[in-house]
Amino acid sequence: MLPFNLAPNSKINTITQHHKNFETYFIGTSRGVYRTTNSGLQWSLFGEDLPNVEIMQIFVESKFLYAVSFGRGLWRTDLENPKRVFLGVNR
Repeated sequence: MLPFNLAPNSKINTITQHHKNFETYFIGTSRGVYRTTNSGLQWSLFGEDLPNVEIMQIFVESKFLYAVSFGRGLWRTDLENPKRVFLGVNR
């Protein structure tokens, strides 16, 4: 069990580790992206302005986190300055 409260009926769909900081992990849930910077002891909602939608897959490449959402497209956020950038729509 994770040490934070997910909304009722939420689920974890995907997890990835930061490519440089091995204590930092990201999870994609049915309610958005969460991050821990201390190997899972504490988690918080991540990504200013990222959509609060189901995240099916996340991955880190270079300094960016990519989040593939269910029905809302692909999103990218800078790991150092987490502002969202919308990259496209699922069709």
